[in-house]
Amino acid sequence: MQIKEHVSHAFMKQNADEQYTLGGIVIPLLTTNTPSFPMLPYPTGTLTTVNNTLHTTYLAYKQNGEIAKGAFENAQADWKIKFTKTADYVDAVADGDLATINKSGFPATKSETNPSTHLGVMPNIDIYGTRPSGTVHGSFDAVTGSSFRAGVYMLATAGYEFQQNGNQLNIIHAGQIIASVYISTSRAADFQGLPTLTPFVGKAAGLNPAGLGDISGGISLNT
Repeated sequence: MQIKEHVSHAFMKQNADEQYTLGGIVIPLLTTNTPSFPMLPYPTGTLTTVNNTLHTTYLAYKQNGEIAKGAFENAQADWKIKFTKTADYVDAVADGDLATINKSGFPATKSETNPSTHLGVMPNIDIYGTRPSGTVHGSFDAVTGSSFRAGVYMLATAGYEFQQNGNQLNIIHAGQIIASVYISTSRAADFQGLPTLTPFVGKAAGLNPAGLGDISGGISLNT
């Protein structure tokens, strides 16, 4: 199958030092290669300011701790937004051409020319209780020609329901999100639509052909 290049979004998972370094590579190359990228979503001057702000707030956070954490998190969120939109623009301009991607300084990744399409509801879903008590079996039929890789089955007791937002599954009780699961096809996840100013505990696990890996310890955070 034909393979075409795309701009990698691996920078979303990098730490602030790595992101700042990437910015220092990307910005001069975008400036030098303006004819190739004439309509950047943000001027290189804006990207420079965002990159420098990320660096200075990160240094302040490392030195001063919690008192400087909010400013750093805001700066990093702004950096991710602006550099993601810039990366997407470069990807659209390049249209799979590695030489054009290299002119931007962003790293490239590969994907299939004909990527997988969104699956609808799977056919012949069946979920039922079995023996011994406390066990449940679920199954559905495959879709011919699809690139199906794994199934996701959900159970909830009365009063709880699942709400889908793309790859994100929210668990709802009394009209409120009490938990959320993100099924990611990469090593990153971006939850959306969660209640604001709410404490959560985050955990993660990997998935491969052998099944679900071990779940990590919890990381406390606030939305």
